[in-house]
Amino acid sequence: GVTVVGYSYDTLPEKKFLIGEDMLNQNIKKFCLIDDDLVFLIRRSEDHFSMRNQEEIDVLEMFGYISYLLETYAHGAISPREGNNRVGDGTRAELNRENTRAMRFHFFRTGEYMAMEHPRLTDVEDFDLTLQMLRKGYKNVVPYWYAQGQAKTQSPGGCSVYRNNQMHDEQVRKLQAFH
Repeated sequence: GVTVVGYSYDTLPEKKFLIGEDMLNQNIKKFCLIDDDLVFLIRRSEDHFSMRNQEEIDVLEMFGYISYLLETYAHGAISPREGNNRVGDGTRAELNRENTRAMRFHFFRTGEYMAMEHPRLTDVEDFDLTLQMLRKGYKNVVPYWYAQGQAKTQSPGGCSVYRNNQMHDEQVRKLQAFH
């Protein structure tokens, strides 16, 4: 069930747009955009916020849950590990939060994703897309039952190939001007 496609692009936002366009052309209604350096975690229990690494069955269940959430929401993201404990304890459904920060592991309904303006920024475009979708009235959802973790920002590969502090600052200022 995996297809490898070689896209011609200069920046990751351009690549993400091409992926969305490909999903639309193939009539794929839902898809994920996931950073390539993440680990997946899951709550150990409903009554404690500690986490463990996901096993294969957990990953399959997580993607099934994402598909379920996309029946109601146009977009969302898996919670970052950082701050995951701040939402407290609860069941998988009780730990969903709406209209909050989305980063690194995004999921979308293809039609709504492609209706946004792409790619307006070469960096922080995930924030731009989230804000565009919220402005259009599409709530997002972040399930805190699951989490994703990253060893460090700006690790080799991805946008670190072209991103530097000056460029990042410039892009954040453009983001501010858009919103």
